[in-house]
Amino acid sequence: LKFGSMTGYSNTLDNSSFTFYLDQMYSLDREKLFIFLFQYGTTDYANNPSENSSSMTFRVDFVRSQLWEKFSLSLGLMYTTLSLEDADQSADRGTETTFNPSFGLTWNMGRHFSLSFSYDYSSKSSTNAEFEYSKSVYGLMGTYAF
Repeated sequence: LKFGSMTGYSNTLDNSSFTFYLDQMYSLDREKLFIFLFQYGTTDYANNPSENSSSMTFRVDFVRSQLWEKFSLSLGLMYTTLSLEDADQSADRGTETTFNPSFGLTWNMGRHFSLSFSYDYSSKSSTNAEFEYSKSVYGLMGTYAF
């Protein structure tokens, strides 16, 4: 359980935000782990109240440390809703939703070196097409641990 509060100072971005986190880990055994997350947040803009918003995020991750002898796997699924508090903005954009599955595979090549591949997909929907998008991000990373 975690609470957060932040205030920013800038002419266009002057805002205050509040975030509430709740997460839970659940281990199936030594090699399999689930992570559950719920997050609620609000952002209030001092100079642009039409952008005030609240959001909710639900996320589930699954990590398997020994998929095969030297491989580990991570899978994630996230769903976020964004509601604008301004009546005109809310009527134009509705409640925006984002769907975000992800995948990661790590090859432990030795005691000190690993190679990871990741894929992350995001799809955001809105009643206003200008705010809709989808994207795919691929990653390849090498790590050396001293």
